Amino acid sequence: MKIRLAVIFSLLVLLALPLTHNICSAQDKATVGVLKIHCNDRLMGHFIADTLATDLAKIKSLNVVERNALNQVFSEQVLSEEGLVESLQAGTGQAMGLNYVLIGSATAVTTETWNSYSKKYNYNSKVSLNLKLIDAYDKLGRIVWSGQRTVENYTDDIVITANEAAYDLARQIYDEFPVRGYVIKSSKGKIYVDLGERDGLKEDDKLIVEGVAETLIHPVTGEEIVTKQIAGELKVREVYEDYCIAEVKEDSLRVYPGDMVKRQIAKKPKAIFGLGWSGKHEF
Repeated sequence: MKIRLAVIFSLLVLLALPLTHNICSAQDKATVGVLKIHCNDRLMGHFIADTLATDLAKIKSLNVVERNALNQVFSEQVLSEEGLVESLQAGTGQAMGLNYVLIGSATAVTTETWNSYSKKYNYNSKVSLNLKLIDAYDKLGRIVWSGQRTVENYTDDIVITANEAAYDLARQIYDEFPVRGYVIKSSKGKIYVDLGERDGLKEDDKLIVEGVAETLIHPVTGEEIVTKQIAGELKVREVYEDYCIAEVKEDSLRVYPGDMVKRQIAKKPKAIFGLGWSGKHEF
């Protein structure tokens, strides 16, 4: 009886593995879960985590798991990297289809000083945010990306400061997971690319063409190593659901079907007169 149960269990595992692989291949996106951010202000930690999840969800090359669903699976007692690694070793992340888990810590402080000249208090809010992206399939909890950002504003609104710190680090994460596509046709100055509205593209977006510089052969393994270089830049002129039409910005640039492109992240929106951040979360 035990042997029969063991055989049935093994078959179920074998059947489940390719199914999981097919799901990942079909969506061709990395799935990320944002765990709570440990902060000296508990509510601010939750706010920063929610802001990060919202911002990352705008990056069309990522799937973001809803945080309430995460909390039902991951124990809120995961207070350290060691605890997270143990949870990942138990298969918690894989069970949710996660590729990566984002963890972090923050300090949020508002100070006030009396200004004897203006007879008013001067306020200063400061948020320091540290993030780590952990490979959910690595049993040792390998860190694949880390970032740190400190934002200081002369205001008593700590929420605005935390918002900017989270947004700046989300922009850094985009650099690790840019929206990528391929040139499918080049005709009479028009470049057709398999990226469109579904990928978050807009008119006037910039696409960076990554050309092949050289193909190297590893002397030991015999593996082909393709080195890439930035060949040039395209500007999007027309956007449709699943493709766009762009134009070459430099006459000397030659673009061919099969060339890889990546969407350049939008510039950080500036406030009025170009002073500071506008508060808009654009990518």
